[in-house]
Amino acid sequence: MWRQFIKDYLSFSKGERRAVLVLLALILLVFVLPYWWPAHKNGPPGKPALQQWQQPATASGPARPQEANTAVMQSAAITPHLFYFDPNTLAAEGWQQLGLRDKTIRTLLHYREKGGYFRRPEDIGKIYGLQPAEYARLLPWVKMAQPVYAVAKESGGAKPGNRPYIPFKPYSYVYPSRKALPHSIDINTADTGIFIALPGIGSRLANRIINFRDKLGGFYCVEQLGETYALADSVFQQIKNTLRCDTAAIRRININTADANLLKQHPYIRWNMANAIVAYRDQHGDYQSVDDLQRIEIITAEDLQRLRPYLYVP
Repeated sequence: MWRQFIKDYLSFSKGERRAVLVLLALILLVFVLPYWWPAHKNGPPGKPALQQWQQPATASGPARPQEANTAVMQSAAITPHLFYFDPNTLAAEGWQQLGLRDKTIRTLLHYREKGGYFRRPEDIGKIYGLQPAEYARLLPWVKMAQPVYAVAKESGGAKPGNRPYIPFKPYSYVYPSRKALPHSIDINTADTGIFIALPGIGSRLANRIINFRDKLGGFYCVEQLGETYALADSVFQQIKNTLRCDTAAIRRININTADANLLKQHPYIRWNMANAIVAYRDQHGDYQSVDDLQRIEIITAEDLQRLRPYLYVP
């Protein structure tokens, strides 16, 4: 029985034997080829060449890579020295001259790019990665300028812009205070420079306020500004008393001509509401008043109250 089993399962035909021999030859060739090809093509680096590479470079010969990199680092090194500086305007090269590490400088510049602002000299201690010894060394040399905020006049005065800085004497500085802020800001006409002047609002948050205002078509009450994404309620409550809202320039949408795509762009109109407004108009004809939207089942009284200032019927 065992002989029959071996004969049935372990015997090969003439063609199968040829295939096995060819396969073994290919496997052997794959193993041998890497050893044979370099020796006949270019050959491995000889011992004299290796010894020449390991020898130190002479005065007239080329420097090794490690020595070249060291030379570049030494030539690019900056000798630290102290000088009076404003942390809100100092460039990366200036921070290098003060002796800060590159990683700390990148962190500081990233903080400023995201809208961060140093309001007093002690605030530099909040920089992530700044060592206590570095903080103590730099603090006496911080001389901050007071920002000047230009506010546009309704009669056509100069437009508000970014915050210019007034140079101060070397041994004096003035902390920014809320006395420098406008007493009343129209949230429908203020630009980023005016919003940044408010406490707790940086450049990114100011841009979000303006983008939200543009999508709405303008604010109709001060409380709407508090709906801005990432604006903390504590910050909004702090600045609320300095804000006012002029509704004369609010953009409105004609619900008898607007299509669904235009309606969907408004932050207060969801896609299903936009489709329902257009579908109801197609079935029943033009709206006679904005109050007709109450007949649409998915539009609640709260939705209509929020939307009313932005919609009209001619």
